[in-house]
Amino acid sequence: LGVRLVGSERCIRDRTKGGHGQGAGGHGQGAKEQKAMLEYKCWSGVKVIASDKKDWAEWGDQFINALNQVKRGARDKMYAIQNFATHTRDDTQLKQKMIDHGHFDNMQQITDFEEDLNDVLIEKTSGEAADRYKSAHDGSKPNSLIGYAKIYKWF
Repeated sequence: LGVRLVGSERCIRDRTKGGHGQGAGGHGQGAKEQKAMLEYKCWSGVKVIASDKKDWAEWGDQFINALNQVKRGARDKMYAIQNFATHTRDDTQLKQKMIDHGHFDNMQQITDFEEDLNDVLIEKTSGEAADRYKSAHDGSKPNSLIGYAKIYKWF
């Protein structure tokens, strides 16, 4: 029992020092390296979506919930993307609008978010959904916000 308590205390101490999730960003004494997005258990319950539109509502909710577990505040960002996708045809202004509306402070934050979003969308989409997502890429550079908006519009 004593060994378990010491281990639990160490885990809690590491998490409060920024070694988990978005905490302090993994900086500080005793901090752990932040895990890759897909290494979190929350993704195991999110199925791969292909082209069956009847599965979209459940998949979309599971996807956003899992993303928000790993990146706090992601739910609001994803709902903003959905809102933008619903009300405009011009995807080119999406990133600037996300900054203008306070969802991100700068383009670097968007780039960081897009890298994580790309990892998950590549893994959790196939068929038509994956094709629509990848159609937003700029060469080898993912355009994850616009790619997600394209999937959302299609479903």
